[in-house]
Amino acid sequence: MKLIVISPPKEFLDEPRVVGSILKQSSAVFHLRKPGYSHEKLVAYLKRIPGGLHGRIMVHGHPDLIDQFALKGVHFAESRRRQDWRTIQSLRQQRPDCSISSSFHRIDDITQDAFAFDYIFLSPIFDSISKQDYLAAFDTGALKRFLSGTGHKVVALGGVDGRRIATAAAMGFWGVAVLGAVWSGGCPEKTVRQLSAACRQGFRPCG
Repeated sequence: MKLIVISPPKEFLDEPRVVGSILKQSSAVFHLRKPGYSHEKLVAYLKRIPGGLHGRIMVHGHPDLIDQFALKGVHFAESRRRQDWRTIQSLRQQRPDCSISSSFHRIDDITQDAFAFDYIFLSPIFDSISKQDYLAAFDTGALKRFLSGTGHKVVALGGVDGRRIATAAAMGFWGVAVLGAVWSGGCPEKTVRQLSAACRQGFRPCG
């Protein structure tokens, strides 16, 4: 399974250095999501991560940063996807080498809109670790049926930790995205190593 690590909403101590260490020690993709950051602050953050690792970073919004830092690509939140559909189409046409992902919360929406994206997040799959009262919203049987028939690369988001990766793999997810499981403990690098090992033991290979 593919492992995706999402940045914490609040700053983690020496976070860019920790992210660089995570990327060096694993094959994970990193999603840089900082809703409260200005463009300048995002630039400063990325400058603290070694350039050789930028190709495994997806930035949430700010497509202008892709070329500036040779990033892997850009992620569009659900609200941005609906508002900026023309931007997504233009980016797909002009930059076919750029990865584009988006967030979904309904299976019906995936059927309609997911064709434009290299992979997509679906949430919440399990009860969230980082958000109170953000509970699993899908029937397991319905998820299995959908995932077994879809051609999209669907990533499980929401409440994913080491114990649930095997469950996500059994459902048919292409990958898992983790946030709270990584940043709520004291050693994100160690946690990511453990999660990477769990992904390698999943039913689908990392890659």
